[in-house]
Amino acid sequence: MLSPLFNTIIDHLGNGKPVHPSFQLSISHTATVAIGIAIKAAPIFSPTTFLPPVDNVKKSSSFYYLLCFIAIGLSLLAIVVALFGRA
Repeated sequence: MLSPLFNTIIDHLGNGKPVHPSFQLSISHTATVAIGIAIKAAPIFSPTTFLPPVDNVKKSSSFYYLLCFIAIGLSLLAIVVALFGRA
């Protein structure tokens, strides 16, 4: 039995790239052979999806500062190790 994908219309952009609202598409072909790959597109999230409510940020802002400080410290440590090698 064929999947619903085979009954779907695949559109093309001006440069020939195939597009579909629910899939990321790639098509390669020669004169005699063609192959297509469709990967289900991930849902698009707005930036506010991952942000905590504003009232929680004010209460726990020191926690976020601590996380930023740790991230910057680890980045600097990685740069030092990359430049000077392991001690």
